Amino acid sequence: MANAALQAKVRELSVARERDRIVADHRESVVRKIFDAGLDLHSTAGVIGEDPAQIRLMHGVAEPDGVTRALRESVFDLDHDADSASVASEKSEPDGQ
Repeated sequence: MANAALQAKVRELSVARERDRIVADHRESVVRKIFDAGLDLHSTAGVIGEDPAQIRLMHGVAEPDGVTRALRESVFDLDHDADSASVASEKSEPDGQ
């Protein structure tokens, strides 16, 4: 039982380190640029006012927002993946050991 708890803790720390690495790699480069592009588009759409071009720009805003959201989910979904792997590993061990 202690071995399973230790393995779970090691997986948890591994996921945390991997998340930190991914965030560090992408924070200033990819995510920031996508977020900034979305803000620029949103700001421009506000300047245009009620116009068909505004509708097109707002559609363009949705794309970077969706990409940013997907990146965040992929980073923070690592916990879910680790939990699933932990459960699968425990089930495959005879007598829960």
